[in-house]
Amino acid sequence: MGDHKELLQDQATTGKMIKNFIKNTEKLGRANLTFDSLNARLCTLESYWKVYTDRHLALSRLEKELKEESYFVNDAFSEVENQYTEARAYLIQKITALSARALDYTVPASSNTQAVVQMSTTATSLPKLTLPKFSGQQSDWDSFKALFVSMVKDAPTLTPTLKLQHLLACVEGDALRTIKNIEVMQTISR
Repeated sequence: MGDHKELLQDQATTGKMIKNFIKNTEKLGRANLTFDSLNARLCTLESYWKVYTDRHLALSRLEKELKEESYFVNDAFSEVENQYTEARAYLIQKITALSARALDYTVPASSNTQAVVQMSTTATSLPKLTLPKFSGQQSDWDSFKALFVSMVKDAPTLTPTLKLQHLLACVEGDALRTIKNIEVMQTISR
């Protein structure tokens, strides 16, 4: 039974880490909530959740023996699951808000086909790239794609989020309407 007590104690500790996640994130201060720090926090939260669910499966195999423990009596798993979901939604909302602010860019008046992408956040600024605009015309696709791949997609120093921001800044018309609702998390997790 000693091992069971250890498992339950470890589960309680991990659960507390998840429950306090939003509060601990806010302690960092607004200036420290950058794309990179929020993405790192999201990865940390996901790792806590994986440990928690893996241990829950192990404890569930022992539920008959441990049915009187508060973990099962009080359905601690459901409570922590709700806290995890809330913390994950909080982080995604913060990342999305930063993405929206980062999409402030300027298009020079001297050119209709070129955009100088100047995106910035509170702590990160994108490098200036001069990229052609793509409106969705099939005849322009090959040249746009080749340039975008060489300058943005294959750039090892750009994060997936920044690559998405560059793409959103380069497209217009039907092409923009097609991709504007791409979720940031899809890009980050790839």
